[in-house]
Amino acid sequence: MPEQHRLLKRQLRKFFGDPENIPEELLPFLAAVNQSYIHHESDRSLIERTMEISSKELTVSNKKLLDESKKQKILINALKESLQSMANSEVIFDDQDLLKMADLLQEAIEQRKLAEAQITASEEKYRGIIENMDLGMLETDAEGKIVLAYPRFLKLTGYKAKDLVGKDPKSILVNRQSEKIMLEQEESRRKGEYGVYEIQLKKKNGEPMWVIVSGAPIFNEHKEFTGALGIHFDISHRKQIESDLESAKAEAEALLKSKELFLANISHEIRTPMNAILGMSRLISETPLNNTQQQYLSAINTSAHGLMVIINDVLDMSKINAGKFTIETIDLDIDAVLNSLQQSLSYKAEEKGIYLHCKRDPKIQRYLKGDPTRLSQILTNLVSNAIKFTSTGGVDVFMDLIETEKSADKIQFSVKDTGVGIDTDKLKSVFQSFTQEDETITRKYGGTGLGLAIAKQLVELFGGTFDVVSTKGVGSTFSFTIHMKHGEEIVTANKTSHERKDLNGTRILLVEDNEINQFLAVTILKKWNAVIETSTNGREALEALSKNTFDLILMDMQMPEMDGIQATEIIRKDLKLKLPIIALTANAIKGEKDKCLQAGMTDYVSKPFDQEELYAKIIALSGKNEPSKKAAKSKTKQEKTVARFSLDRLLKMYQGETHFVHRTVEIFLKQFHLDIAELVERFEQGNLQEVHHLAHKIKPNIDLFEIKELKNVVRMIEEYSHEGTTDNLGDKINTLSAVMHEVSLEMKASINQ
Repeated sequence: MPEQHRLLKRQLRKFFGDPENIPEELLPFLAAVNQSYIHHESDRSLIERTMEISSKELTVSNKKLLDESKKQKILINALKESLQSMANSEVIFDDQDLLKMADLLQEAIEQRKLAEAQITASEEKYRGIIENMDLGMLETDAEGKIVLAYPRFLKLTGYKAKDLVGKDPKSILVNRQSEKIMLEQEESRRKGEYGVYEIQLKKKNGEPMWVIVSGAPIFNEHKEFTGALGIHFDISHRKQIESDLESAKAEAEALLKSKELFLANISHEIRTPMNAILGMSRLISETPLNNTQQQYLSAINTSAHGLMVIINDVLDMSKINAGKFTIETIDLDIDAVLNSLQQSLSYKAEEKGIYLHCKRDPKIQRYLKGDPTRLSQILTNLVSNAIKFTSTGGVDVFMDLIETEKSADKIQFSVKDTGVGIDTDKLKSVFQSFTQEDETITRKYGGTGLGLAIAKQLVELFGGTFDVVSTKGVGSTFSFTIHMKHGEEIVTANKTSHERKDLNGTRILLVEDNEINQFLAVTILKKWNAVIETSTNGREALEALSKNTFDLILMDMQMPEMDGIQATEIIRKDLKLKLPIIALTANAIKGEKDKCLQAGMTDYVSKPFDQEELYAKIIALSGKNEPSKKAAKSKTKQEKTVARFSLDRLLKMYQGETHFVHRTVEIFLKQFHLDIAELVERFEQGNLQEVHHLAHKIKPNIDLFEIKELKNVVRMIEEYSHEGTTDNLGDKINTLSAVMHEVSLEMKASINQ
C-alpha cells in the first residue's frame, strides 16, 4: 500500500491502534481514501497559492484604482476651476455631474474659439491698418534674430524676407552709430520695457532712412521673454525738413550777425566823425564868438544832435528786435524825470509859440522803482512828436493813478496835444517801424518814423499797454499804462561839474587812429592839465608802454594793424600791466561793453563822449579826485553871490572859465535893459504883437540865469500879449522891470568880486 497521508494515519491509529490490526478487506478502501486525502491536500495548496496570487493582484489593482481616483479628482477640480474662470457667472455643480461639466466645457471651448477668431480678425484688421499707414513691422526672437519681416517693412527698406529672416538686424540694417542705440533698446525689451526711439536705417540700396520705432517685448504664457516687435514709421521727410530748418536757422543767425556787424560798423563810421563834430563845436563855443558865429555853431550842434537821435533810434530798434534790450529796475524820482522832460523840451515848444505842461497826480508817490532812462526816452519820443505836430495850443503831460496796491501803483502816462491829429484808419500804422501817417508828413515834418515804434516796444518791455486816441484836425492823446513799485527816497549829492577840471599831471596814453578825434581828445585833456602821449594803433601803444610809464590808457576799439581788444589782451596777459584802460568806442551795439571788459579793459565810454563822464571816470580810476585850488576858490566866490539868480549853467557851459561867465553877464545886462525899455514903450503904444515878441526874446535869458521870480511873469506877459489881454499886463511888465533892476545890481556885484 502506498505511503499513507498523514491525516489518514492519525485516524487509523485512533481506531485500530497498531496498523497490523487493520482488516485486510479494508485495505483497498483505505487506499482510495488515502488517495482522496492526497488530492485534497494538493487541491488545497493550489487554492491557497491561487488565493495568494489573487490577493496580491487585487492589492496592486486597488492601488492603481486609488491613484487613478486621485488623478480624476484633481482633473475634476481643475476642470471645475477652468469652467468657473471661463463662465460669465459662477456655476455650481456636483463632482459627479460629469455630463454637465462636459456640456459647460464644450460651451467654453466654443466661446474660446469664437474669441480667438475675433482676435485673429482684429489682428488682421490692425495689421491692415498698420500696413496702410506705412508702418513696417519687424519681429525678433529672444536672441535678437529676425523671425518675421512684414511686407510693409520690406517695401520701406527694399529687402526681401530671405535677406532678413534669421539675421541680426544690427549687422544688416544699421550703422555703428545706431548699433549702440539698438543694443540699449534690446536690453530694455529683455527687461520688459516698452520704448519709442529714433534711429537711422540702411536701405538695401545703401540709402539712409530715418525711422521712429515703437518697440514692445513679447512674452509666452509662462511670462518668459521670447522676443520683440518693432513698428517702424518713416520720418526721413521730417528729418529733411528739420535739416532744412537748421540750415535756415544758421543762415538767419549768420544774417543777423552780419546785420549786427553792419550796424556796428555804421555806428562806428558815423559816431567817429560825430565825436569830432560835437567835440570841436564845444571847444569852439568856449572861445569868443560874435552873434553870427554863435548862430552858425548852434546850427551845427542842432544838426549833429539830430543825426545822433536818428542813429540811436536805429540802434535801439535793432536791439529790441534782436531781444537784446533790457529794462533795469532802480529807485527813481518821478518829479526829476518830469522836470527834466519839461526843461529839455520846453524851448522847442516855446520856439513854436505853444505851451508844455507836466502834471503828476499827487496821490502817486514821488519815489518809484523803474528804468528812468527808458521812461524818459518813451516820454521824450511822445512829447517831441506832439510838439512837432502842434502849431497852436500846446501839449499836456498827465500822470494819473489808476489803482494802488500795498507796494505798487498802476500808473497811466498821457501825452495830449492840440495838433494835426491822425486819421482813424492810420492809427495802427503809426506804430510800425519807419512808418508815418503818409509821405507828406515826412516831407513836411521830417523824422524816421521810429519814435512811436520804439516807445510802444519799450512800454511792452515794461510789461505795460499802449493806447492812442486821435481826431483829425483836433489833436491826439498817446497813453501808456505800467505798474511801478514804490521806491526809496533818492539823496542827490551836490554836483561840481562847473568846477575847473584839473587832472594834475595825470600821464595818459591816448590810442586813437582818427586824426580829428585824436586832436579833439588831446585838446580837451591838455586843457584838463593832463600829460598826453598818442599812438595810432595797438602796436604803437605796446611800444610806448615798453618805453614809458602811464597812469591810464584811453583805448580806441577799431584800429589798423592791431585793434584795442588785441592790444588790451597783450597788456594784461603778456606785459602783466594793471593800469586802468578806458575803452573809447563808436560802436554802440549791445555787447560791446561786455567784450571790452572781458578783454581786460577797466571801463567804457561811448563816442561821441560826454566830457563830464570821461573826466569823472579818469578821476575815479587815476585816484586824482581833488580839483585845483584855483577852481575851488572860484567856485566858492561864485556860490556866495547865488541868491535870486544862478550862474551854474554858465559855469558848466564854460567849464569854470569865469572870464567867459563875466563877459556873458555883462552882455546880458546891457541887452536886457534895452529890451525892458523897449517893452515898456511898446506896451504904452498898444503894440501887443511887439510886446509878445520882446517877451519871447527875454524868456530864454531868464531861464538861463534861473531867475525864478520872473519865470512865470515873463511867460504871462507873453501869453497875455498874444491873447490881446491888457487887464493885468501892465502890472506884470512893472514887476519884470522892478525885479530885474534889483537882480542886475546883484549880478554886477557878483562879477566885480
